[in-house]
Amino acid sequence: DSVRLLAVDACVSIASLLQQEDVEQLVMPTLRQCAADQSWRVRYMVADKFTD
Repeated sequence: DSVRLLAVDACVSIASLLQQEDVEQLVMPTLRQCAADQSWRVRYMVADKFTD
């Protein structure tokens, strides 16, 4: 879980540096996978970061 939690945080940080088209192509697939993760902590982190 801890690696996937860090991945969510890293994706959000990377997304803030990229243009919207690049975010859709490069970052969103990983975030979508994390949003469907079996761990509730990972899903919670995705939801929490999307509201920031």
